[in-house]
Amino acid sequence: MADEPHPQLQPILDMVERTPNLEEVGVEAARQQFDAVATFTPDHEVHDEFDITVEGADGSLNARVYRPGEGEQPLEDAYAAVEWVADNPDAVGGDGTVAVGGDSAGANLSAGVSLMARDADRDVTTDETGPEIAHQLLYYPVCGSPFEEYLSREANAEGYFLERDTMEWFDDQYVESDVHHRNEYLAPLLCEDLSGLPPATVVTAGFDPLRDEGDAYAEALEANGVDVFHTQYDAMIHGFVSFIGMVEAADDAIRVAASGLNAEH
Repeated sequence: MADEPHPQLQPILDMVERTPNLEEVGVEAARQQFDAVATFTPDHEVHDEFDITVEGADGSLNARVYRPGEGEQPLEDAYAAVEWVADNPDAVGGDGTVAVGGDSAGANLSAGVSLMARDADRDVTTDETGPEIAHQLLYYPVCGSPFEEYLSREANAEGYFLERDTMEWFDDQYVESDVHHRNEYLAPLLCEDLSGLPPATVVTAGFDPLRDEGDAYAEALEANGVDVFHTQYDAMIHGFVSFIGMVEAADDAIRVAASGLNAEH
């Protein structure tokens, strides 16, 4: 494990230190801050880099803006989007092979959608099946519930971009009650049976409060017979993949993603 974050991250950490914490500014201002962070990148757009590195068709689907407490709605929308893409490959220039992926909360949605698709296939009460998912790409995923304790949540609680208080605020905005916290699709580490899931690429960061639950999910998937490639970037922070062109590890992590996706194509 590295003693401190990589020096290439220092401009980003300096910017974060000058920026109010999201839990201090409220939902609307937090959305604006996310837009500001997104612009703190090289001139090219991130999706252009993905297009260059991960060959193939691309496109986008409209997404709604959610109100606080609608944690299950984004998951249901994500599942519906994957179903639509699987059923309409020509509309996006695809060939019918579908992978899911994301970082942080997006990785949480990807893991949840993969579980939902598997469970739909196992549901004997209906003839319907879930979308066939070839691969799941999980960058520093949210996998556990707030009731669980992980060393990295304490060790990396402050000073490394994503902080514990901000995570707790995110959680309060995302779900309404303790019942939702126990939803296995929202906290996939709660799921006792992870067999039958798509192959996974899991990327974690050493100075990320989510590090340990990402590591634990990779281990749990492998223990359940899922083909897993897991790599940790010891000197990186949460969100580092967004800084393509500024941080060498981000470019490498994209190549890791491309390798995993191409292997399943």
